[in-house]
Amino acid sequence: MNGKRTSFYGLIQTQEKVKIPLIQRDYAQGRETASEVRTLFLQSIHQALTTESPALDLDFVYGSQDNEKAFCPLDGQQRLTTLLLLHWYLACHEGQYADFSSRMRHEGRSRFTYAVRPSSTDFFDALVAFNPGPMPGSKKLTEIITDQSWFFNAWHYDLTIKGALTMLDTIHAHFHDSKNAYCRLSNITFQLLNLDRFNLSDDLYIKMNARGKPLTVFETFKARLEEKIGELFQNDTLLPDGSQGSLKQHFSNRIDKKWTDLFWNYRDPETLFDDKVMRLVRAVAIITRPTGDARWEERVKALNQDETSLTSSLFIESADKLFIITLTVLLDRWCGLSSKFQSWLPEKHPFDEKAFFETLLNNAKPLEYAELVRLSAYAAYHVNHTLPNKIDPEAFGEWMRIIHNLAVNTRYTLDYFNRSQRSIASLIKEADNIVEHFASSLEVGGFDTQQIREEQLKAQLLKRNDSWWPVLHEAERHPFFDGQIEFLLKFSGILDTYLPDKQTAWSHTEDKAFQNSFHFYFQRARHVFPTKDKISDKEYRLERALIAKGDFEMPDRSFHLIHYRASDTHRWKRLLQGGYEDLEIELQRESLRSVLKFINLDNAVAASLQAIIDDAVSSPQSIKQEWRYLIVKWPQTIAACGDFIIRPGPGTASLLEGRDGRSKHFELYSYVLYLDLLSEKHKKGKLTPFSNPGYHPTRSETPCAYLNWKLSDRCIIALDITFQNHAFGLSLFQRHSQTMRKDVSDAFQTIGFAPDENNRLHRQVMRGAIESAIDDIVRTARNHRDTHSPS
Repeated sequence: MNGKRTSFYGLIQTQEKVKIPLIQRDYAQGRETASEVRTLFLQSIHQALTTESPALDLDFVYGSQDNEKAFCPLDGQQRLTTLLLLHWYLACHEGQYADFSSRMRHEGRSRFTYAVRPSSTDFFDALVAFNPGPMPGSKKLTEIITDQSWFFNAWHYDLTIKGALTMLDTIHAHFHDSKNAYCRLSNITFQLLNLDRFNLSDDLYIKMNARGKPLTVFETFKARLEEKIGELFQNDTLLPDGSQGSLKQHFSNRIDKKWTDLFWNYRDPETLFDDKVMRLVRAVAIITRPTGDARWEERVKALNQDETSLTSSLFIESADKLFIITLTVLLDRWCGLSSKFQSWLPEKHPFDEKAFFETLLNNAKPLEYAELVRLSAYAAYHVNHTLPNKIDPEAFGEWMRIIHNLAVNTRYTLDYFNRSQRSIASLIKEADNIVEHFASSLEVGGFDTQQIREEQLKAQLLKRNDSWWPVLHEAERHPFFDGQIEFLLKFSGILDTYLPDKQTAWSHTEDKAFQNSFHFYFQRARHVFPTKDKISDKEYRLERALIAKGDFEMPDRSFHLIHYRASDTHRWKRLLQGGYEDLEIELQRESLRSVLKFINLDNAVAASLQAIIDDAVSSPQSIKQEWRYLIVKWPQTIAACGDFIIRPGPGTASLLEGRDGRSKHFELYSYVLYLDLLSEKHKKGKLTPFSNPGYHPTRSETPCAYLNWKLSDRCIIALDITFQNHAFGLSLFQRHSQTMRKDVSDAFQTIGFAPDENNRLHRQVMRGAIESAIDDIVRTARNHRDTHSPS
């Protein structure tokens, strides 16, 4: 589709009128929620009108003529409405209203009108007939307009009119000091595409309108990119693959035929594949931005946002030679010899290029930096190997394996993404010998330092003995580890032997022993850590076994128990990564080594983990801290922690649902009392007349176990049991009452309870006396029940 470049007045000159049809929506650029869109649009126009900037093109405007010979825009309503308001404002403000009126009025009516509502039609008729003259910047234009006798108060409820007023105020804020902008309005152009010749039915007209922006961005981008390719490659006669030909012609043919066939396989029923093409374009635009450009951060942020905010102009700004070559090479490679996606990496490679391609097409949200880094490395290899028969699948596979491992195990910020991009640009020349390069221990940057160290160690292992290839690659491909296996290198003794001089210069016998040790730990780790589609153990055996084996103390600090959830693996990954700068994590990783050593592969892994737990529970002295012993014994304590954070304090321990003290929390000792003593007594009927025990976690107050004794419908006696400073606090009170029945109060005071100023009874008992105290309370309640009538 090719349009005719024209201006707003150029459109008016060739049409009887411009009419926004009934099927269109209200004027949206003036909405309060569109403030950023409105401001950015007017800034671009202001620059084009007040500086020596080149003409500003506003993409395609689609439409056709109705029976009244009025041009009805299918797409472009928002831009055309804004242009009308801008033309009216500048004409009035700069003394050019007579020229404006002669162009925009016919027989007393506006030649630009809305058929959406009668009130919108009347408003534009009145506005184009109104000439307020120059307007001071100190006064809002809205106030001037709404003060006029022709402005009806009811118009405030018309969304199009409301939006137009908001836009006029914004125009006034940008242009109140302009002097010669009106005469330069022809610098604002767009591509006019008359759809009459396509014989569109009304039904298709509505469906296309419903598609909205994706059609406009794709069609505009395609047309303008073809022009850009012609400009940038006009003297080139070689295609990226080395064959003779025009790149512009090659692109035009492929985008309408072969590449379209590829995207057609991934189309949506309603929007076909337009949006999917643009998602790929967005990704390629991001990875080809020059990292040394002063505007790199600004451009990447602009491109990597929700697709509803992206325009074809933004993409065209990114259409430099590298972008065009990269996009062309990738699409040619993926199309291969048919319309089906062609893969270039070995089977079962950790970077699944077909799945990645499909994910890329379906992701409308901002892209993850790790995804972009992998795409950047993948594209760079293809661009640097433009002849398909020159691609060595094995070398390509190793290049992508190492970059994949580095990317997915680096915690990214925008700055780190820039560093990774720079590193890829430096490493790409070594791509066909990437293992040798990493084995040389030359400095590598741009990724997580610890992961770089791991890749360098693995590269040396691969170079010294071919038998390491299947061993390491199998471990890397475990979906939970995903390339990060330093913990296995640590447990098998390889890492500690390597670190002093960064060399693997040991004997063949030692190497064989290291392989056996690595295999020993990997075979156990692969069974302990699930694949991503499995659900975590509701008995939390691994967590409890880790605590049982962890022989370390952390006085006066939080203990963070990392819990694996099927949808969230990063905490376990942090444990596996360890870290010499974080003693707590490193010690926890050592606990994992102890657990893995205990696994017996002849039995189920759960049985081995349970054996560790049972041994610890039967030998409490083996666990130094009692609060840890209770967690090992009672899996419910872990289930109580949404984020599995245990915070030991003096004489207590909190089980937090979240990451800070504002989260609901359980108190460990009172919770175990509820799980153990109270629940067991209830099952045996030894708490009657008290009902089922319960537990009350809190955010601000002290958590407690509780019992209720219903004396009557109007009288319920509650017992709250808290734990602080190595002792249980027992509190008796009457629910929903400021006082307690005197006969009840007197009865419990005989067993050591004392009243406070709030008519509650309190008693404190040491841990060893809690069962006796509970028995006293139950016995007293029973005696009272048997000797007193309900009232």
